[in-house]
Amino acid sequence: MGAGWTGVGSFIGVGEETTWGTPVASSLYLEPLEESLAKTIDYIEVPTIYNLGIDKDNHFFDGSIKAGGNLVFATPYESIAFLKLIKAIFGEGSVANANIEATIAWTHTFTIKDSLPTTKPGVTLEVKRGKDAGNTQSFQMAGIMPNTLEFNLGGVSDVLKATFGLVGKDATLITATSPTMPTGVANRKYIGTKASVSWGGISKAVSNITFSMNNNLSADFYRVGSTTIDQPIRGSSLVIDGNFTILFDSMAEYNDFIAKTDKVLLMTCDSGTKIGASAINNYKLELKCPFAILSGFPVNVSNVGRITVSVPFRGLRSGATNEFELKFQDGQDGASI
Repeated sequence: MGAGWTGVGSFIGVGEETTWGTPVASSLYLEPLEESLAKTIDYIEVPTIYNLGIDKDNHFFDGSIKAGGNLVFATPYESIAFLKLIKAIFGEGSVANANIEATIAWTHTFTIKDSLPTTKPGVTLEVKRGKDAGNTQSFQMAGIMPNTLEFNLGGVSDVLKATFGLVGKDATLITATSPTMPTGVANRKYIGTKASVSWGGISKAVSNITFSMNNNLSADFYRVGSTTIDQPIRGSSLVIDGNFTILFDSMAEYNDFIAKTDKVLLMTCDSGTKIGASAINNYKLELKCPFAILSGFPVNVSNVGRITVSVPFRGLRSGATNEFELKFQDGQDGASI
């Protein structure tokens, strides 16, 4: 017996569907930190009172099918594939590209839209697990739509993790493609030593922070006669929330909580690395809630040491400005996002 296949060489392939649920080949690739993607089948059992057990041919049938799970990445400096997943959760027309340094640097600003993607309504993922001899197939998951997105920075020595919660239509086995994986400086990741957080324009001593987005997709409608879900739609209002841990050194944030004062919550990740040899701009990422309120301020003391507070927040909207924005600064023109 062999030692079994390993996870070395695992990758995620990404393709955009023009018809939801109709699979397409991978054209872009990402290296994941971890994944829990799976196909599930809800088998139908018919336990009659005549038989003690379940007859495999006459009383056991395939039922409803679903695909999905979580997909975790270390947030890269530059990746069209990653930005396509961001676009898929932020909605139709959610990205605005701007050239800030001729032929060298661009920004890609994502703002939440009320309409889910329609031009590219779904994503096909190729999930390749390992590359050992004989391991030649990938799991292809069609009709994938991001339902949740979480950015988490666990501390100064941590990498900024992006976790996508995905729902989808079905999964099959295919012959694995040959990936063109990201390389070079652009494939570096955002880390805690290059991050800063401000509340209302004032820099804060923050030890960790999480931004969460929930599209609240309804992904459980099955038509009679079909084993797969209908295309998901929003089942309730989207939610932007999160938390951050700060030093308790004044009553300012407590007063903001009591008064329900909305302020701009901004995390900036400046890589300190130029986008090109002759560039004046760095790779950079901003995560912003334009109208954030503190939904609690649970300050307590359990010892004689430093007092910190884990502060929950909500992102709200006002007028034409919605709850959450992401701004990537990199060396891609963004035309293919």
